[in-house]
Amino acid sequence: MYNELTPDNWAAQYIDAYWIQFNKLRKSINIQIFPDGCIDIGYSFKNDKNKQFVVGCMTKPLNVCLEPSELMFGIRFKPGCAGSFLNISIRGIDR
Repeated sequence: MYNELTPDNWAAQYIDAYWIQFNKLRKSINIQIFPDGCIDIGYSFKNDKNKQFVVGCMTKPLNVCLEPSELMFGIRFKPGCAGSFLNISIRGIDR
């Protein structure tokens, strides 16, 4: 089950969507996350194993495996808005 909620308060100027993905099956599932130009922070919950992650601007799809009963929750920031919340610079590195 996948669902997205769009904020309708002050956060709407920074956050594109809150999203949730839950695997209610008895087997692991693979999901594909496509590049969208946004930065996400997420949390994964499975029994007593919790993980946090940040996904930056991607150039190709990302494959993720969700275990049975695993819940993922995330916040997708609008382009250019994640840096204020993460307290880090998100600009690219010059080479």
